[in-house]
Amino acid sequence: MKKFLNIILAITLALTFCVLGVGCKDDDTPPSQEVEVDESDYTVYYFDGNSGKDSNSGISQMSPKKSLSEISKIVKNATAQNPIKILLKCGSTFDGRLILANFDTTAEKPLIVSSYGDIQKGRPKLVGRSLQTDTAYSVVLVNDDNVRISNLEVTDPYAYQGIFFAPTRAGAMKNIYVENCYIHDVNFFWDEDKHDPNNPPSTLEGLAEICPSFTSTGNSYGRRYYRNYGGLIFSNATTVQIGASWYENVYAKNNVIERVARTGIYITTRWNNCPGVGYGENKFVEESDRYNDAENGIGYFMHRNVNFIDNKLDVIGGDGIILAGIDSVLQGNVCYRANYLGCGAETSSEGLLAPQYFNAAIWVYDSYNVLFQYNEAGYTFLRNGAGDGEGFDIDISCEKVYFQYNYAHHNEGGGLLICNNTSEILKHDKDGNVVSPNGRPETALGVWKNNYALNNVFAFNGLESNAMRSAFITVARECHDFKAYNNTVIFSNAYKGRVEARSLITCEDQKASLRHEYANNVFILADDTGVSPIAYNNGNLRGAVYTNNLYYNTGNLHQAFATPDTSPILNVNPSITLPSNYDGFDTVASFKGGNAELFGLGISLQDMLKKDILGKTVNSVNYVGAFAG
Repeated sequence: MKKFLNIILAITLALTFCVLGVGCKDDDTPPSQEVEVDESDYTVYYFDGNSGKDSNSGISQMSPKKSLSEISKIVKNATAQNPIKILLKCGSTFDGRLILANFDTTAEKPLIVSSYGDIQKGRPKLVGRSLQTDTAYSVVLVNDDNVRISNLEVTDPYAYQGIFFAPTRAGAMKNIYVENCYIHDVNFFWDEDKHDPNNPPSTLEGLAEICPSFTSTGNSYGRRYYRNYGGLIFSNATTVQIGASWYENVYAKNNVIERVARTGIYITTRWNNCPGVGYGENKFVEESDRYNDAENGIGYFMHRNVNFIDNKLDVIGGDGIILAGIDSVLQGNVCYRANYLGCGAETSSEGLLAPQYFNAAIWVYDSYNVLFQYNEAGYTFLRNGAGDGEGFDIDISCEKVYFQYNYAHHNEGGGLLICNNTSEILKHDKDGNVVSPNGRPETALGVWKNNYALNNVFAFNGLESNAMRSAFITVARECHDFKAYNNTVIFSNAYKGRVEARSLITCEDQKASLRHEYANNVFILADDTGVSPIAYNNGNLRGAVYTNNLYYNTGNLHQAFATPDTSPILNVNPSITLPSNYDGFDTVASFKGGNAELFGLGISLQDMLKKDILGKTVNSVNYVGAFAG
């Protein structure tokens, strides 16, 4: 029966999410699966961290309780028949940890934790323990589902996570909302008065608390610099004894996250084992990547309907936002200054090399059918020997990711990374029997195919000191069946007094990627250096097709591809006036161009979007670049 219900759930989600002919490609967010909550019969408890008393009843604003430990006791009584709302007073401060566990609620009657009072006085502030310790802890720990958290301020430089979801049982963690929270200075030690956000540290000296440390006997990883440490983290690291866990219907919306390390927002995938991802507690079944036998831990347990929407992040130690899931949405997020700490390769006085870490601003991996749109990524760093540094990334094991209407600017690692990988994986049949030859793990490549980059704007991406960092796209390891249509790419060759050709499309290794198509894109060199940009090492895009792209001030770039553009558009000036300030998604309108000729130069493509990046309906207009006129 369980297997039958799982199949029905998969079919239902597929039908309700996007039925648009090409998976999830469209100009609008798919229908929301948010559940409406009737709060009329809730029991409300009030807490004031400044003047409350735990001896009070807490059932009115006149007699609030005080401590977070009292909240932990009360929420254990929350059920669908006894719905509970916890409200913390604005402007008050709470010490210690908030643990939300052992409640049994439903989607229609979730546990609610929020604020009351004058929001102008500030959100209720949870400051954690603020104690240096070797014991990992989070400021807010949540062990159960059907919970809504909003309007809180969360901070503690010594905590490992700000808000941390960690299931203690098998099965789906459902209906989780985190909205309008301010999470800052978590696992982060920089003094804002002494360090300019635009100029991160040039060495790893002084970062021993979070970055790699050196020992006389060899390298050791810093105890704090892990991806599942940071601001808002959704973990599914249940043990084999407990069983498989995963998330369904997750909404992180309108949160502000600043100065956290390593990660801003992250949903982990310990039970989503598949080739390329290469880690997971479950037995992987090759016959079907949608097979799900949770009872026996056999199959593929993808998160479903994960929504990270309209969050704002700044000065993030490593990665900004990482999403993994099926039928999910990344929309309207802004991330500045990711990979701030870097924590990459560096040699100690003993000649020992620290590990290298790879971070980007906003990215997806191990995902299927994801709408990735209207996000902005800027000023991602690439320092201290760290890797990647792109604004955006479609990473390992992704299929039907619709990267559209996004804005990447001034990211030192480049605009967009598309990346895949192999891993050693032991394969099983549906009965749990090992089918890998000789009973040993075998090397398998992640499934990366049928992904799109449509109607995006890229402006001045690439490290100033390294012209090989791509202004547009970096490809790593066998990413097949990729289409990049109607993107606008603006870049410069002149950096720090050097005049050097900027890379446009770079393959980072010798692995071939098949069936790429680049059409109706606009490539503009913004300065007059006399040096033509290059498509560096793009010969590993085997069989790539370049059609009807516009090249302005780029010399012979259209001939630099392994397969030259079949019908390049040359000598057409888009007449773009560069903005004085590049921050904010509204800035993309500046790159539209004033030449009306642009809006009739395109060719009709089957997968062109119905609207341009500014929301203008395309109809029958055949245009180049991200704008339809």
